[in-house]
Amino acid sequence: MKKVLALVLALCMVFAMGTVAFAASSEQYITKDDPTDKTVVIKTDLTDKQKPSDFDKYTVTIPADITIDWNDTTEKTLTADIAYTFVAGSTLTVSVSYADAAGKPDGITYTANPGQATTVTGVDYTLATASQASTIAITAFNANPKAYDVAVATYTVDYVAAQA
Repeated sequence: MKKVLALVLALCMVFAMGTVAFAASSEQYITKDDPTDKTVVIKTDLTDKQKPSDFDKYTVTIPADITIDWNDTTEKTLTADIAYTFVAGSTLTVSVSYADAAGKPDGITYTANPGQATTVTGVDYTLATASQASTIAITAFNANPKAYDVAVATYTVDYVAAQA
């Protein structure tokens, strides 16, 4: 039995050496005898651990603090700008919500419209832009005139990577 096993292993090694002899050449030659053009294909590849969505990029730029002059009841627009580069299937949703600021006096009231959430989807990994707009207006200034924190706008960004 040992001799049979040794023979099988020896044959396996011989056949393994033979496959190297038939491997494709990694070089091409242009010579005097064969002056035809040769073509080389240059490819990109991902490692086993990479997914196309690993290379998605985005930036959401939100407004800084907004100051509203005393007795100014005009509506103010807050715009979040979105710049993104995604593979097809990746999505990003930007939304905003409003809440009273801590210490806001009861005599100051406001109306806020968070607008519709903005959802963007990647296409062919090209740079794209979008925006999400919301509005706020102070409706009553029935308090001692001074600086107050009135409202807080909270921006939420939800990113979902494309499935590989």
